[in-house]
Amino acid sequence: MKKLLQIDAKKTHFFFIGSILILCVGFFIISCGSGISPQLKIQDSDRGPYALDFSICPPGTICSAIIDSKVFDSTSSIFDANKTVANKALTIEAWVNNQATTASATLGGIFARFDVAGIALYAKDGIAKAAIRRVVASGSATATADYIVTSGITLLKNVWYHIAGVLANSPHSHPANDCNANDADDNIHLDIYVNGQFEGCAATFGASNDPAIQPGFAGEPFTNNITAGVIAAGLDENLDGSVSSRETFPGIVDEVRLWGTARSKAQISNCRFQELSLDAGDCGRIRTDLISYMRFNEGTGHTNNDWAGLGSGIITTGIITWDTGWTSGAPISAKD
Repeated sequence: MKKLLQIDAKKTHFFFIGSILILCVGFFIISCGSGISPQLKIQDSDRGPYALDFSICPPGTICSAIIDSKVFDSTSSIFDANKTVANKALTIEAWVNNQATTASATLGGIFARFDVAGIALYAKDGIAKAAIRRVVASGSATATADYIVTSGITLLKNVWYHIAGVLANSPHSHPANDCNANDADDNIHLDIYVNGQFEGCAATFGASNDPAIQPGFAGEPFTNNITAGVIAAGLDENLDGSVSSRETFPGIVDEVRLWGTARSKAQISNCRFQELSLDAGDCGRIRTDLISYMRFNEGTGHTNNDWAGLGSGIITTGIITWDTGWTSGAPISAKD
């Protein structure tokens, strides 16, 4: 009997050690494994509720925060179709705090997957706007934005605003026929929300206004860049009349998110006051429809992380690396 008990004790001890080893191996795979849930590989580097203040950008230079990933390149071995924007419903959102003294000075890109195609948030003459641009059948981009939607909301100085643009192809949080007389509600349209409230819709073309081309989804940008602070990383593309993608937003930008789906009003409103959590819920970042997520909590240096799994990027002024501009700001729960 004593011998049997000793054998059982040894078995129990072996089982206990084996269990620990299995758990350790599992943790290693989740944390470091190639191709498994890239979001789980992101290492938290929070230093507090920081944001990026682009208003300190030197005159005549371009300041931007860039994420550059080959997952957008269909020829790449790490191509990820979940991270593209072409032929998808989309949502793009950010918190902003305008630091410009006048409305005319509030001009510039806020956040975009955009160079000559894609989707963008920006401000013109103090008004928050969103736009998309496509690549037409010939392979070239349309002359300017296909859709431009204006919120009609002036971004007052030193006030936090949450702005979201939604590209949808189904009824989406707006009354019937409020875009134009021919709005069938199930056509592709672009909505804009400010502080969680619906503020405008567009189902017609912008400056190009080509009736021969039917409304469509955003085109895939020609570069791999996702950019905050300006609309494009290196191309001087006009978006809305005199608005150039080379204009840096004159204020603070924080909590930028790009989704490959049309987020509902409830999702936008409910999740804007919190950082995305490490789960698959409405306000989580372990989701295949989250394309990019910049929290800007690093608080130092010139590297910014993408919390949706695209890796890290750089913060630049166009000519030198970024070495300032981090601001502690208010906690996200107090921004409204």
